[in-house]
Amino acid sequence: MSTLSFFKKFTRSSKVKNTVSIAVLSDGLYVAVSNHSQQPASCFKEAAVPEKWAMALKAAVEQLSATGYGANVIIGSSLYQSLQIDKPDVPREDLPSALPFLVKDLVNDRVADIVADGFPLESSDKLQAYVTQKKNIEQLLDACRHAGIELLQILPEEMAWGKSQVDVSSWMLLHRSSGGDLKLSAYHEQTIGFHRLLRGFSSPLGGEMASSLQLDGLALELQRSFDYLNAQLKTGPINQLYLMCDDESGEQLANDLRLRLSVQVAPLPVPDESIHRCGEVLAWAGLQLFNADINLYPDYLRPKKNYLTLQNLGISWVAGIVLLMGVFGYLTWQSQQLEKELTAARTKVQTLDQELNALNKRLAKHKPLPARIAAVSRLKETIKLQETSLNAISGHDTSLQIGYSGMMQDLAKIGRNDISLTRIYVQGDMMDLQGLARNASVVPNWLQQFQSELHLVGRTFKKMSIGRDEQDRVTFSLLTEAKGQ
Repeated sequence: MSTLSFFKKFTRSSKVKNTVSIAVLSDGLYVAVSNHSQQPASCFKEAAVPEKWAMALKAAVEQLSATGYGANVIIGSSLYQSLQIDKPDVPREDLPSALPFLVKDLVNDRVADIVADGFPLESSDKLQAYVTQKKNIEQLLDACRHAGIELLQILPEEMAWGKSQVDVSSWMLLHRSSGGDLKLSAYHEQTIGFHRLLRGFSSPLGGEMASSLQLDGLALELQRSFDYLNAQLKTGPINQLYLMCDDESGEQLANDLRLRLSVQVAPLPVPDESIHRCGEVLAWAGLQLFNADINLYPDYLRPKKNYLTLQNLGISWVAGIVLLMGVFGYLTWQSQQLEKELTAARTKVQTLDQELNALNKRLAKHKPLPARIAAVSRLKETIKLQETSLNAISGHDTSLQIGYSGMMQDLAKIGRNDISLTRIYVQGDMMDLQGLARNASVVPNWLQQFQSELHLVGRTFKKMSIGRDEQDRVTFSLLTEAKGQ
């Protein structure tokens, strides 16, 4: 898919919040509506032939309040042909326009009268193609337009049946709508891989009124299909058969076929007990189909909106004139406002100029007295001398501001009977001590006591001398210096 096609599809789906699904079968129209609820509401319209599609669909849409919804349309097998052709070397985005020419020898209609789409089969080098007449698309488009809904995509019923069962990866379905043909389809991961018509089997197939010989023939055809398909498949054998046939008892037919087949047989599970017919199942399954691989409503058939009309041109001219007038009016108003601001600014400038002239005149008249000038000079000189004194004081030893009373008190506190001081000289952090001692050993002990006093701790001695005087007394002398010098 090209980038442009992808964005077109995404844009279309983003505009539609709710979806209505329409199954168009030979016995009528079946409509299901998605209102963001778990189960859809369904409506059945009898005998909706192509000429009555518009009326029947409009009545159903009004009954279900689905006006303005987007529509997924599932068409029955009577409205299309299913073909398998060799896989062409054509890009996926060009396949809808190329397929009509590739299948022209396999259909009875002209290339200009058909619409086709397809997808490659995983199990072979074949392409599964679907072909319908263009007039069917046009009738459905007119019916949707008449009903007030938007046609999003048209799909063959074979694609919708794949969405009816999601719990089993591989399975086969025997189905027939009222008045239609008996068909057998095989699905893997919700994608069809096999399809055939079973002709010659009349209703009822099972039950008390059924023919035992017909059931045996049906079982034989089914078993042959299972054997053929399982021999071809690479994804593993299929051993599940579901049944969905109008006007038949699903349980009774399943019981009759279980006795004749070697696979599991069961009625097709339905989302609601009120769903009993093929058309209702297809309508419900159509709600699950978003941007499917097959779409028989190509872009070139979608209505083209012609924006370049006389009415649109007139509206655009009127809108342009109104816009220009609005812009002109706004610019005129803005110019007037700026003129007012400019006038106010000029007036303010004149006022400020007048004040400036008055102040300059006052400044010219203001002259200082000589005595005041001399007084200011003397004051400046006095301030300069005081600053010099303050600088000298601040550079003085800070230790003088502390005083010596604390140091003297600490020396008195550690006083001893075996030592006495005869001279104390203190200057800043320098302290010289001289004194007498009973013997030389008491001096170091006395110095050790300095470490326990606040004003003596940390003081060191540069020189210590111990001797005796003329009276044979022990003398000592200590010279100290500040820590770090």
